[in-house]
Amino acid sequence: GDFSGGTLRAGVQTLSAGQGDLCFYPASLPHCVEDITAGTRHTLVLAVRVPDADRARTAYWDMAAAAHDNLRTALRSVPKIHLLRGEWLAAQGRDAEADDAYAESYASTPQAEAYAEHFDAEALRLAEAGEAQAAASHKAMARRVRALILAAGDATSTIS
Repeated sequence: GDFSGGTLRAGVQTLSAGQGDLCFYPASLPHCVEDITAGTRHTLVLAVRVPDADRARTAYWDMAAAAHDNLRTALRSVPKIHLLRGEWLAAQGRDAEADDAYAESYASTPQAEAYAEHFDAEALRLAEAGEAQAAASHKAMARRVRALILAAGDATSTIS
């Protein structure tokens, strides 16, 4: 049919399919279709069981994690990089690793010590309110941030 837009992205590949084209990929692979900007597009979707689908999905996310690690290394002083990684890890249920990434986000700012002090103050307030688990979580974040501040200081003194 006559249409514009509708580009398919499956994993890291971008596909512009025309009338009669077949695109075959594991449904477990992250995929999306961009908006149709003009005309009408008719699509037939078939579900087929493929034994290697989990391997393709895992390979995609392993590649995404490696790419993010490269970004983290290159942009270590950009807090948003660490925050995004924390959110990604939390969405996977990897809470301890997510907390480490959040701590990197706080520690990579000029206000790092103020963040650590804030977490300490919140831990005290929460403990006084009888919220022991939340207090322990805030205290742990303060320790994580301070450990990263010290590690960054050690790295700086080693370089100079």
